[in-house]
Amino acid sequence: CATSRPPTPSVALAGDTRLAPWPCHNALITPTDATVARNYHAIVIDPVSIPESPAGDALSAEQRTALAARLHTTLAKECAAFHPVTDQPGEGVLRLKTTVSSVRVSKPMLNAFTTLLIFVPVDMGGAGVEFELVDSVSGQRLAACVSDHGGSPFQVISALRKTGHAEAVFHCLSREFLDRTLGQPTPCAREERTARQTPSLGQTVADADLRR
Repeated sequence: CATSRPPTPSVALAGDTRLAPWPCHNALITPTDATVARNYHAIVIDPVSIPESPAGDALSAEQRTALAARLHTTLAKECAAFHPVTDQPGEGVLRLKTTVSSVRVSKPMLNAFTTLLIFVPVDMGGAGVEFELVDSVSGQRLAACVSDHGGSPFQVISALRKTGHAEAVFHCLSREFLDRTLGQPTPCAREERTARQTPSLGQTVADADLRR
């Protein structure tokens, strides 16, 4: 997931002492046993929360809403590799709660200039992300993770969008968290994953407000 930073102070999981270091990921995590995850057959995905930071945000409320919708779509694609996505909680159904605790935007115009001049962007964005996987009926936690990463100069396309690196980080962290907690995706989903280009690296998002 490109460059890593110390995890940001937890927003949704504040004060939780069950979180432990996740080696090589610069993250805090409480993983579930893979045998437990196999007892579930579907997953509910709560809307992604992007609260306004106390210091003020580089994104407006409308921009945060649009970004949250795109991140929710990313989660739905990743979760579908493991379980069908549903909107109905029930027995044998997981619930995934996600909070983006920080969004660091990049400067597209500056990055476009330096990419032309020295072939790499110089202003990296990134994001802090929290995931919590619970039983949809009892609310019992099965896994949780707090992490924070920055973009990479090699993610040139992402650097040309204001939230490109934040979205790239989210995509990477969500995939790693689900792989760690739910085991391996189904064979068909694994093949589709390999064939599908990472949206945050190669997809152009027509969102003028987020490019400003």
